[in-house]
Amino acid sequence: MRRGRSATALAVAAIALAFATPARSEPIELGHIPECVELLPAAIAVPPGEPATLRVRVLLDGVSQAQGEEVFQLVQRSYAPLNVTVVPAFEAVSFSGDDAEALNAQAKARFGGVRPGDADVVYTLTSKNIVAAGSDAVAGLADCIGGVAFPARAFAVGEVLDPDRTQLGELLIADHLTAKVAAHEIGHLLGAQHHYANCIEGLLSELGSELSPCTLMFNAVDLTSFPFSIVNSLVVRGHVEAYAG
Repeated sequence: MRRGRSATALAVAAIALAFATPARSEPIELGHIPECVELLPAAIAVPPGEPATLRVRVLLDGVSQAQGEEVFQLVQRSYAPLNVTVVPAFEAVSFSGDDAEALNAQAKARFGGVRPGDADVVYTLTSKNIVAAGSDAVAGLADCIGGVAFPARAFAVGEVLDPDRTQLGELLIADHLTAKVAAHEIGHLLGAQHHYANCIEGLLSELGSELSPCTLMFNAVDLTSFPFSIVNSLVVRGHVEAYAG
């Protein structure tokens, strides 16, 4: 995800199928084509469905538990409309370097190369200004699109950002950036894609607290609101049902 691509006809057809299908006990699984790229969403389901849980092991790299708890209380705002409860478990770590891929690698190594058995995904919340491919314009990085399906790829990292509150009358244009990065990167692990986001559904979605024009998976955190787009909601809910818990 940056600070500061289109769906195929088959993906559109799959999404249309989800809209036409009533809520069901099992998600529609389409498979990984290919793994960690997800040219088609691997699983879709109509939210909200039955209550579901997403267990997140949160590695606090230079971040206090109190701050981590505050961040993940806000992360829940993205998943509550899908009837998904995010259950974080916090663990202090001290990782070296600021490269995002290296931080994900250190998180994997901590658990022997795969997520721990009591977690669906692992998220490193770091105080470092992370870099990717030599650029510090990145705020977070997921190891794999749809990584929740693969124990060795269910990892993501995101940094703590200055809130950078921008006021427009009574509304905040940008706030809660750290929580939005966390919700966004975990969303990638649940199959969500940038090109399923839009800047229509997000507009005024948080009227009274924030004015952010784009949905959560838009690739510029300063412009995102907490809700997923309708399309990403189908995908995220499907991945939770198919691969979490």
